[in-house]
Amino acid sequence: MAAGIFWVSGILKATNWPAALELARGEYPVPWLDPVAAAWLGAAVELVCPVFLLLGLATRIAALPMLVLSLVIQ
Repeated sequence: MAAGIFWVSGILKATNWPAALELARGEYPVPWLDPVAAAWLGAAVELVCPVFLLLGLATRIAALPMLVLSLVIQ
């Protein structure tokens, strides 16, 4: 379930990059990270980690960046 939510969010960010940048600048700013880097990192986590979860590969390691991303957007 969580993998699907992250995957869809990553696909939306990858297909609408200006919106992803705006989210990184305004909605979910990370003070210690450039907004462009934050957008790239967020999209990468949302596209790579769910695949690992679905395949059962390194699930604990894949879940950690997803947890951090969830904490950042909260």
